[in-house]
Amino acid sequence: MQSIAGVISATATPFNEDGRPDIGLMSAHISNLLEQGCHYVAPFGTTGEANSHSVAERIATLKALVNAGIDPARLIPGTGATALADAVEMTEVALGLGVAGLLILPPFYYPDSGAPGLAPYFQPLLELAAKADIPVLFYNIPQLSKVRIPVALMDMMRNEFGNVAHGVKDSSGNRDQLDAYLARANDYAVFPGTENLLDVALASGGAGCISGPANLTVARCRAAYDHLKAGGASDHTSVIAMKVLRTIIQKYPLIPTIKHLLAIRYETEAWLRLLPPLRPLGGAESMQLEADLVATGLWEG
Repeated sequence: MQSIAGVISATATPFNEDGRPDIGLMSAHISNLLEQGCHYVAPFGTTGEANSHSVAERIATLKALVNAGIDPARLIPGTGATALADAVEMTEVALGLGVAGLLILPPFYYPDSGAPGLAPYFQPLLELAAKADIPVLFYNIPQLSKVRIPVALMDMMRNEFGNVAHGVKDSSGNRDQLDAYLARANDYAVFPGTENLLDVALASGGAGCISGPANLTVARCRAAYDHLKAGGASDHTSVIAMKVLRTIIQKYPLIPTIKHLLAIRYETEAWLRLLPPLRPLGGAESMQLEADLVATGLWEG
């Protein structure tokens, strides 16, 4: 089984006027990310507004991306859902296309039930992944999902499924939680959900990072990753530049900010479209964002 590591962009999703994903824009963007050094791209995560899509839309989009020429072996799509049957359907399609791995959000809405409650949800999905010999990354983002991926669940799934239970993306923003995962970094891959902790993760045996702002800064992230993997120091210019840009971007509403900047980069207003309940940045907010980035001397538009 291929090990998953490196810089992974949680890709944003452009939409047509009817609210459906714009496959042309999305495939071109993913190709651009890969050309700039992204190891893998993760569609249908938080940045991709996955939970505002229907199951049918996510399946159709993934198939269309592959048909448009995107190598499925560079994709790690999100296939989690509140209903296990929906997660199974999306997982089966993704595995059938030959993706590199899966990023699976836990079932949300109901209160956190810990490892005993989550195990029956993940086990059928891992069984499918095991048959295809495809690794699974668990997605921990409790501030949105209200469900935490406990270390006990990771240990349980690792014991049952081996390397198929490949790792975890931690977007909790809780250093104690990240450190608890990193304490198991010899057992499974650990990815912080921010490049600001890439140096911390790699120094403790982590695998890389999975980032939304990497839609905009992937070349910076890859340069920092390569430098750190070669044993370089955290105060190197590549690492500092990556962190400076991330810190500014995350001061603003993250998904509208990413899409606002992609609309500028690609000179395409379609990137500004968001699915409800998300809203675009206001005029004053967008002007301040752009001014903040330009003032760094690091922003390349």
